[in-house]
Amino acid sequence: MVMKKGFKAIINVRGKEQAFAKSSGTVPGLISILRDNGIGLSQVIRFEEFSIVEEGVRGRTARKY
Repeated sequence: MVMKKGFKAIINVRGKEQAFAKSSGTVPGLISILRDNGIGLSQVIRFEEFSIVEEGVRGRTARKY
């Protein structure tokens, strides 16, 4: 079992905080995903770090929980 770090963006949607649906392994990668989806950095309230548990490979693909 491997622990990785991921980053998610909390954005302002009509005055309320909402987590952006996509995440990335780095903050610059997350910023580029936000720009590709038409969300400016002025809408971002903060970036949050979270842990991703990634299990070793069983068969063809790695399982994620």
